[in-house]
Amino acid sequence: MAMTSINIPSFFESPQNALLDAFNRRDLKTFKLALERLKADPNGIIDERLGVSIFKNILSEPNSEEYIKLCIEHGADLYETNKIDLRPPIFYAIDSFSPGNLEIFLKKFDRSEINAKYGDNNCLHLLVQSLKNDNFQQLSECIKILLLHGIDINSPDENSKTPFYYLLKQQSKIPKVSELIEFIVENHAVDLYTYRSEEMKKMFVTQNPHLDVPEKIEANLTLDFMLNLLNKENEGKFVKIFKDFKLKNSKNSNFDENCLKLVHEAVKIGSDEAIKVMQNEGIDCNKKLNEYVNTPQQLAASYGYYKILKLLINSNNVEPNLLHKILHASYQNSPSYSNKVDHQKCFEFALCYCDVNGQDDQGCTPLHYAARHRNHEAVVELLKRNSFIGAKNMFNETPIEDMKLETLEEALNERITLIQIPKEKDQKELKISIDLNFLIPPKEQDESESLEEISKNPELCPLISHPVIATFIFLKWKNLSPIFYTNFIMFSILMWSFIRYIIMCHSMEENERNESGWFWFFKLTSFLGIFALTLRETFQFVVSIYSGINYFRSPINIFEVFFIILALLSQILEHSIDEDHLRVLRAFTILCAAFEFLHLFGELPFLSISCNMVILQKVACTFLKSLLLYSILLISFALSFFILFGGDKTENEDEFTSFAYPGIAIIKTFVMLTGEFDAASLNLHSKSIYYCIMFMLFIFLVTIVIFNLLSAFAVDDTQKIKEKGELVDLCARIDVLRKYEKMIMGGLKSMSSVCKWLEEMVTIFPHSIADGIVYVQPNKGYLLTSITSYDSNSETTLEIDEEENEFGCLNGKIKIPKKSKCCIICNKLDVKIGKKLRNIIEERKEKQNKEMKDGKIFDEIRDLRNEIKELKNFLKVE
Repeated sequence: MAMTSINIPSFFESPQNALLDAFNRRDLKTFKLALERLKADPNGIIDERLGVSIFKNILSEPNSEEYIKLCIEHGADLYETNKIDLRPPIFYAIDSFSPGNLEIFLKKFDRSEINAKYGDNNCLHLLVQSLKNDNFQQLSECIKILLLHGIDINSPDENSKTPFYYLLKQQSKIPKVSELIEFIVENHAVDLYTYRSEEMKKMFVTQNPHLDVPEKIEANLTLDFMLNLLNKENEGKFVKIFKDFKLKNSKNSNFDENCLKLVHEAVKIGSDEAIKVMQNEGIDCNKKLNEYVNTPQQLAASYGYYKILKLLINSNNVEPNLLHKILHASYQNSPSYSNKVDHQKCFEFALCYCDVNGQDDQGCTPLHYAARHRNHEAVVELLKRNSFIGAKNMFNETPIEDMKLETLEEALNERITLIQIPKEKDQKELKISIDLNFLIPPKEQDESESLEEISKNPELCPLISHPVIATFIFLKWKNLSPIFYTNFIMFSILMWSFIRYIIMCHSMEENERNESGWFWFFKLTSFLGIFALTLRETFQFVVSIYSGINYFRSPINIFEVFFIILALLSQILEHSIDEDHLRVLRAFTILCAAFEFLHLFGELPFLSISCNMVILQKVACTFLKSLLLYSILLISFALSFFILFGGDKTENEDEFTSFAYPGIAIIKTFVMLTGEFDAASLNLHSKSIYYCIMFMLFIFLVTIVIFNLLSAFAVDDTQKIKEKGELVDLCARIDVLRKYEKMIMGGLKSMSSVCKWLEEMVTIFPHSIADGIVYVQPNKGYLLTSITSYDSNSETTLEIDEEENEFGCLNGKIKIPKKSKCCIICNKLDVKIGKKLRNIIEERKEKQNKEMKDGKIFDEIRDLRNEIKELKNFLKVE
């Protein structure tokens, strides 16, 4: 197997040196290795004095096609000019006089850049002037390649001499030029009339009598001719003659239609100059012909031509779903080498005019696609522009499902800014503004839906504790708390009264009950409680029908219906069933009432009660799941004990102790799982050794192993939940908010004239916060204020901290209504949330300070490098 020759010293020196060394030795394998493994940069400068990069050096060397191709594949810049003499890369390919170099370079080259000039000459000028007998074959091939790629044969230099003029000059010296002239005249539009017309016509006629003199271009100003110019990307000539085209054809009936075809073609090739000249001549470039699928705006957005989009779009003429189009195109198209293409710039410009909450045919907003395509910058910008984060499409999907934690966290941080309000005597009052506009839902959605989506998303759930979302939860809870505590106190009293009533029914004789005032009080209160609970569940059931939600999907709803049935039966059947069944019924009713009270109590937002309730539910579920598996072993032991001890019952022994029946044996075994053996009743001393072995196996496998394993599961679950205590509490609070909001807002939709005042209790937009922004005053105990109403015709200016100006505000200032009514929406923000707000602002300042310091260091390094260069140059002169 052949080994690749590697220059070891150059590899250790730098990847760029290794790359250059491999090229100089024409070692393609090593060259490729340096690009792929060493990550060598083909744009690296090899000569600071001349400003020549490795890629430009390779372009200028003939027969370097494979090396050029590899460089382009690994990020070589096709357009960056030389920093010293401003020479474009294409001119280095021309210097090689190699058709292969030029052809491979132009494969990825933007054709609109083909007419780039260096020293007022285009590439054809240099090639034609370099023609000689010995290099004619190579240079003529290069000329034909350039012509096929749309270079302008009629482009003048500073002396008004075109490449064709120089070609005619060369014809007398090089006979083979006649063949090239014949090829050009037959295949390209030659202009003999615009520049040095008399001289050019004389040379052409004298030297080429067998050829017809080309006609004036003005004679060919037809639609086909203009389209041909655009197809060949000869926008310079198109711009020059479009006015003449308009004068000649404006009276034609199909002139407007023809112009729209030109607009469409100009957009396709990315000719912003052609669009500009047509707009200047009064052509409406935003119309669409029926034969085209896309409008010019949509076409420009798809290709990423941001300059054209900027010309076409305005506040009065914006295509719907333009942002959707741009996001799709940026995801589907591979990165372009053209400096005319930039989908991100298209997106940023379209944001200024498009509706960020606009929906397409599937009900998707731009945020849906930005999140789905993992476009970090687009998601942050859309949320900054108040795109609703919980928007639902026709499949009930929200952007939240596809968002990354880092993206959403950055977007949330952008909602926080520090504001300085001027006061008397050069003093300033500090406020932290929290923009909640991205959480304002449309009318058909509830405010807490987006919170529920985030809390249910495993990846995004930690962001529930972010100060922006935590503030939103805090505000909604403050609004809802009167309803919640009223419901809690009322039903707590009713449940306690109901339990007390059942106990009195069981413990008192009927005569005593009839004479007891407390009995009748608790009986009346119990009936009121059952009636209120029945009314509440009926209301929820009706609301669920109107909302399209299955009422019985919730286990709590099923349990409450079961409790109501038991409570009613315990009253109705009091004199109809025997005492034993009545006791069972009352016992289960008390248990259900206790569970209902526990459920209500577990929703309290303090003392980590909700966290403890989650622990209880989680541990119970874990035990049940585990016992489903281990019950196989437990039931096997139970049946074994029934076989071994079932027939040994003595006169003084009860059935439970002696495993008398299989069912009792199973219950007894489950009790023994907890360590309650009552081993003395088994009389193991009088049994054989095998009985003892069976019992010891049970102790080891069940009592020691399984019981401790279940305990370990419980400890593990508890520890995990405790570690996320704050998140668990917030998620539980969101569940409560969502439950009440569904019930109340659903009731408003089904009975719009009833309980309308409750809407203000469960919503904060726009009743509590008119403009979607709340202000926190950190120096006043985190006092919370918001604008509840304002006069839009009167504004004042607030100054933003210069280091905090990242909201796109001009000159570090924002405007707010001057005659606004500010309301203290609650006493003060939770201290924990306030501290998190300050931490985010401080971290942002530290990051900005670090960036400034790094920038200064880089500037100093650059200055030192320049000084060293100057010193070296001075020493060389000396």
